[in-house]
Amino acid sequence: MEGQVTIGVEFNTYIVRVNGKIIKLQIWDTAGQENFRSVTKIFYRNAHACILTYAIDSQSSFQNVKHWLNEVRAQCSNDTLIFLTGTKQDLDAQGGRKVPEQTAVAFQ
Repeated sequence: MEGQVTIGVEFNTYIVRVNGKIIKLQIWDTAGQENFRSVTKIFYRNAHACILTYAIDSQSSFQNVKHWLNEVRAQCSNDTLIFLTGTKQDLDAQGGRKVPEQTAVAFQ
């Protein structure tokens, strides 16, 4: 699976088979850029799941997740699955973690 980077917003589509079912994944990545917040609402339409990401070495990245969570909750149905994941896990062993794992686990 390899995608092409676009300017501002990256979009990729993947087809995968899970338990004998064909699933189409549409991955939209705005990198949290402020200037794309107005158009991101269309990305949520008919979403069954959403993965919110933050960098474990950045408190501001983690704080911005609250905005994105509110956006997802406002735009998606109540049964949309929402996942939170931290990136840059390799920095944890090097002491670069700024967001404690317990803080992320407790996030709602």
